[in-house]
Amino acid sequence: MIVYHFDPKTKIFTHSEVAYPDPVDKGKYLLPANSTFTNPPEAKAGSLTIWNGSAWEYQEDHRRDSFDSACNQFREVCSNIGTAIGDPDFRGGFDEMSKFQQSAISQTLEGVRLAIAWSAANDLCVYEGRKLGLGQPQWWYECWKGA
Repeated sequence: MIVYHFDPKTKIFTHSEVAYPDPVDKGKYLLPANSTFTNPPEAKAGSLTIWNGSAWEYQEDHRRDSFDSACNQFREVCSNIGTAIGDPDFRGGFDEMSKFQQSAISQTLEGVRLAIAWSAANDLCVYEGRKLGLGQPQWWYECWKGA
């Protein structure tokens, strides 16, 4: 017997595993929380497989759109910082941020605004990247590839 797990918040199918036999009720199997015995349909490109409480259904997957939007914001903030410090190739890496922090602009109101904008854009990319299974530095490379 196989059980099919889904995320407790999003209800997105995550994985399957062999079910454990019920030690008390012979012939039955244990059903863990956030899982079902119902086999999900085959994965469909551009869609998420979601458990609706009684059956699996497809929902259009917009996670990449959200990630791309977050990357656009991050690149825009980096461009603004690069302009402010005279570095047109500034990409917002943690090592580059030390260059910004040592600049005279970082001590101004505009510098504080840019630092806050960078932090917020960075956090948004981390959040949206996690939805796609991207950690650091993978999301950063994804944001800059082809740019």
